[in-house]
Amino acid sequence: MKIAVADTVRIGIMLPLLFVLSGCIQRGSEPTKSIKTSVDTVCTEPRPQMCTKEYKPVCAMLKDGAEKTYSTGCTACVDTKVLSYTQGACRALAH
Repeated sequence: MKIAVADTVRIGIMLPLLFVLSGCIQRGSEPTKSIKTSVDTVCTEPRPQMCTKEYKPVCAMLKDGAEKTYSTGCTACVDTKVLSYTQGACRALAH
């Protein structure tokens, strides 16, 4: 089998490019920069700039002590008012 010089150059360019781009794929909805504790996940800097569109609700703890439900942990951590979150929607307060 004979490989042309142009094919060798193409392969030499494509393989490193594929290797670099494969590091850009984020699996799951969790932010890449977060600290998991036994109860919740703490949002850290830098905050995510994009999230996948899915629904795995989390209950976020805001800086003012309030709680708010977000569609995913990623979307919760986009909001700079969010300190951390736990899996599952927030429970409604009884009046």
